[in-house]
Amino acid sequence: TGSGAVVKHTYSTVGPHTAVVTATNLVSQRTDKTVVQVDVPIAGLKAFNNGPTILGQVTTFSATISAGSNEAYLWDFGDGAFDSGAAVSHTYLTAGPHTAIVTVTNSVGRQTVQTVVMVEEAITLLLAHNDGPTIWGEMSTLSATIVNGTHVSYTWDFDDGYGANGMVVTHTYLLPGNYVAEVTATNLVSSETAITVVRVRAVFSVYLPVVMKP
Repeated sequence: TGSGAVVKHTYSTVGPHTAVVTATNLVSQRTDKTVVQVDVPIAGLKAFNNGPTILGQVTTFSATISAGSNEAYLWDFGDGAFDSGAAVSHTYLTAGPHTAIVTVTNSVGRQTVQTVVMVEEAITLLLAHNDGPTIWGEMSTLSATIVNGTHVSYTWDFDDGYGANGMVVTHTYLLPGNYVAEVTATNLVSSETAITVVRVRAVFSVYLPVVMKP
C-alpha cells in the first residue's frame, strides 16, 4: 500500500496487477482502479530452421528466448507470407536463399532476429555423355545434363585413377580400351550418379615394302 496522489511501487511478480486508489476527505470517499501489466523484458532471441529444403516441401522454423514473459511471435518469411507463434512452418515456391525474420514483443520491449533457409530444386534425370570413340592419345570430352536441379556441382571419375570437376570436362586416356566414366551431381538436397562408356581406340600404321621392278 501507499499514500498520496502520485506513488511508486515495484512489483515482484509477472502479470496484470490491479491497483486500487481510494480518495477521502471529511465528507466523502471515492474509489477507482488501474491495471498494471508487469513483464520481464525479452532477451536472447534466436531463430532456427530445418533447411536446406527441397523446393515445394515444408520448412519448419522455431524461435527461442532466454528471458521474457507474455511474449508474442511474428514471422515474416521474406516472400510476402507471415505467421505467428514460436514454432511455424512455410512452403517456399521459388528456389534460392530466403531470409525469414521473427519479431518477439511484449508490453515492455521487442527483439528481432533472422534466419536464412536455402531452398533447392532436387536433381532429376542426370545423364552422362562423351564424344567418343576417341583415338588413343587424343582428348575425350565428357559432359553431364540434368532436367531439374539448382546449384549443382559435378564430380567425375574417369575409371583410370583420375577425375575432374565440372559439367563439361576433358581427359586424355593413356591406354586404349573401354572406360566406364562416372559423374556424380550433387546439391544441398539431393545427389544423382550416371555413367558413360568412353571407347579409346588404337590406330596402327602399316608400312608396305616398296618392290622395284627390273
